[in-house]
Amino acid sequence: PLRTTRQEEQHIILDKVNIGLLKLLTENSRTPRKELALSLAVTEATVRSRIQLLEKEGIIQQYTVLLHPGRAGYFFNILLVHVALPDVAIENYLLQLPELFYLKRKSVGFYDYKVELYTKTENRVYEIEEELYQRFSKVIQHIDILHVKKEHTIRYFVDA
Repeated sequence: PLRTTRQEEQHIILDKVNIGLLKLLTENSRTPRKELALSLAVTEATVRSRIQLLEKEGIIQQYTVLLHPGRAGYFFNILLVHVALPDVAIENYLLQLPELFYLKRKSVGFYDYKVELYTKTENRVYEIEEELYQRFSKVIQHIDILHVKKEHTIRYFVDA
């Protein structure tokens, strides 16, 4: 069994059923309890109580949706921005972009900002890059653009 820790250093033991349940829910959090029970060779009541416990203990924190922006006509891009000095004006500029989906400071390596954008055209990300360089030429040192073609979900407990 795997051990996880809580704030008071108490340990919660994740047995084979809990780990199997977490694997299945990671693949598809909308899997019916009946199907989960069959896959794990336990009762639906066991599945229900285990899920409640895992939620209560904070191991399951949320259920989420994985989006495919390309099918909705959007391009998913990530700008990684390195600046000489932090500048609130850059953040304010980024926050007003209608294409902005997510902004994180101090996130990846030596980059100061991770900027996730959904754009209607492939060229729009280059326009944003050019606007950043023009407006903040004294502060921005480097921008890398990542074109995300496919996102993958994180698989937990793959070898457990």
